[in-house]
Amino acid sequence: MLDYSEAIRLRPNDADAYMNRGAARIDQGDIEGALRDYNEAMRLTPHDAEVFNNRGLVFHDRGDLMAAVRDYDEAVRLKPDYTEVLHNRGLALYDLGELERALRDFNEAIRVKPNDADAYCNRGLVLWDRGDPEAAVRDFDQAIRLQPDHAFALSNRELVLKAIAARSKS
Repeated sequence: MLDYSEAIRLRPNDADAYMNRGAARIDQGDIEGALRDYNEAMRLTPHDAEVFNNRGLVFHDRGDLMAAVRDYDEAVRLKPDYTEVLHNRGLALYDLGELERALRDFNEAIRVKPNDADAYCNRGLVLWDRGDPEAAVRDFDQAIRLQPDHAFALSNRELVLKAIAARSKS
């Protein structure tokens, strides 16, 4: 942390230094300090999608999902093919219960990066919650094909398959 602070002291207008220190603060559990650093990075580089994405992550961690979505919206506006932010916004929307909007984000992430196992896994969650377990299993299967050790896809596929089996028995 001291090295990042020294870098900022030497170059107070270096947005990357604030971004790096913000990331280090998150690792140390200093969410409020990270937010201050990301705010300063945003002041210095107001058109940097990564800054909005990172600050959105801080808001998401704090439970302020609406602020997170606003930052993710801005990041997508600045860089529409930024799949990481599509994931993050999709997850925040999912947490808000906005399944249709979340589904659109995961669909777009798959369109931009068709070999993205996480996008298939996340879309599978949305499809499951929308009441389409068969489509969810297909997405979990695709995530596993792309990344055979994808623990989240493996466990979710198992849960959905058990739910399908239980439903067919009743």
